Amino acid sequence: MAERQIAGRRGARRKAYDQFEQALAHSGCSALDHRLTGADPLPSLCAKHLRGSDRAVVAFADDDAWVLLVGPHAAGDAAADVYGVLYELAGVPRPRQPRTKPPCCDDDQTPPTLAEATVNSLVRRARLLRR
Repeated sequence: MAERQIAGRRGARRKAYDQFEQALAHSGCSALDHRLTGADPLPSLCAKHLRGSDRAVVAFADDDAWVLLVGPHAAGDAAADVYGVLYELAGVPRPRQPRTKPPCCDDDQTPPTLAEATVNSLVRRARLLRR
């Protein structure tokens, strides 16, 4: 799903994503803005503000970073909102409490990690939504 979302970016929006991808490859979790909050697995995922309302959602498993979703943060449109799609993928309800935005990296600059099976499950669900 993320590949299709990335391919749909043009101009400055694509440039912002490409710069983010380079920073992610070079800097890991410190290239992301914040960790998500809510029910599991959300606290193990991080987000990056790209350009305008565009956001990227990333998971870390072992030494790999997985860009799960790239899309607009459209708070008034749950169907288009990247976080709404994420909640559907993760099978969790939209958080009721105001979101906090803790740093993505732990104090020792390590990312939050998910089991590879959990990442694979999220990717599998994303493929089903894409159809």
